[in-house]
Amino acid sequence: MSRKPGMADASRGQVVPMPAAALAQVYPGVGSIQSVRDEIDATLAAMREMHRLESDQVMRAVAGLTARLVELRINIVRMEVMAPIWKNLRTQELEPTLDELGRQYAIASRLHSVRELDYRISTGAP
Repeated sequence: MSRKPGMADASRGQVVPMPAAALAQVYPGVGSIQSVRDEIDATLAAMREMHRLESDQVMRAVAGLTARLVELRINIVRMEVMAPIWKNLRTQELEPTLDELGRQYAIASRLHSVRELDYRISTGAP
C-alpha cells in the first residue's frame, strides 16, 4: 500500500517525506507550498516580536497578517479538491497560525482596555 507524501506510516512510525518537486509546484493565486510555509514562518516570527509593540500596534499587525492568511486559506480550500496535498498544510499549519493570531488580538485588546482604564482613572475622566 503506498503512502501519501507527508502522511505518517503507522506501521513503521515514520513520515513519508514530500517530494521537493511538490513543494516547489506553483498554484495560481497561492504560490507554492514552500512559499506559503515561508509566509506562515514570517507570521510566526512577527508574533514572537509582538511583545515589544504597543497593544494598538499589535492589533493593527494582527489584522494585516490575518487578512493575508485568510486569503491563502480561502484559495487553498478552493483548490484542495484538485490538489489534496494542500489539506495537511491548511489544517496543520495555516489554521493553527490563524487561531494563535486570534489569541494575540484578544490579549492585545485586553491590554488596550486596561491601559485606557488606567488613563481614565489617572485623569479623572468618566
